[in-house]
Amino acid sequence: MRILGVDTSSRGGSVAVVDGKTVVGELSSDSAASFSRQLLGMIETLLARHGLSVKNLDAIAVAAGPGSFTGIRIGLATAGGISLATGVPVAGISSLEAVASASRLRGRVAAALDAGGGNVYHALFDVGGDGVTRITPDTFSHRAAIAGETGPCAGDGWPDAAQLNNSVAAGAALRAGQMLAAGASMETLRAAPNYVQQSAAEKNLNLLQEG
Repeated sequence: MRILGVDTSSRGGSVAVVDGKTVVGELSSDSAASFSRQLLGMIETLLARHGLSVKNLDAIAVAAGPGSFTGIRIGLATAGGISLATGVPVAGISSLEAVASASRLRGRVAAALDAGGGNVYHALFDVGGDGVTRITPDTFSHRAAIAGETGPCAGDGWPDAAQLNNSVAAGAALRAGQMLAAGASMETLRAAPNYVQQSAAEKNLNLLQEG
């Protein structure tokens, strides 16, 4: 199964193509502010580099968060637009599950992404040869909450985490392929934003209402 992975939810966005359990190719960018302008170009470049087109894809896997609220919306909107134009289905994958998949670590893996202000998004997974199994839900909390975690760690929420073997986009595509191969339906994997926490505007509105 050939899957295009898209990630604009985390620091440094990426796109990737995966065929089964093999990462065919990847492209990454650190220009988060311009993802809305360059994402389609990155996808076109990556596919052309490997002699592919969108018509050769079986699915698109987008890292749906947690992460940057704006980035999540850009990734979902871009993947949704491609799907509407081509009919290629879109699967939404937790960004933390994608990190665990991209790490290629084994055993109990603690995935964490920087959420700013000393906070992190984090979750625990069991990673084996057959893929990723979730242990805990995606959670938002202060970095101190995960300070005592031991064992393999992945993601930029950890100061000393192992560098990812692949991009988060590749991790999303690998995870989607695993879930689809295990019998998950595209409806089950329906792409929707996974914000985990409220946006700053929502928090301010709640404060005003409470006041």
